[in-house]
Amino acid sequence: ATHWGENIVVVSHGGAIRLLLTALLEMELTGIWHFTLESAGINQLVFYPEGRVVLKRLNQIVWE
Repeated sequence: ATHWGENIVVVSHGGAIRLLLTALLEMELTGIWHFTLESAGINQLVFYPEGRVVLKRLNQIVWE
């Protein structure tokens, strides 16, 4: 399905999110260990139609 211009929320465990970030940012698999994620942290990715992915927000904690 296509969702250009829409907001999509994905809720998951930290390991799965680290793996997803590593893959989407085209990092080596060992890059999974470069991310430390807090519980309930917000990560925001922006997807562009030409295929570019930009990490806009990493591990934002809303209760601090």
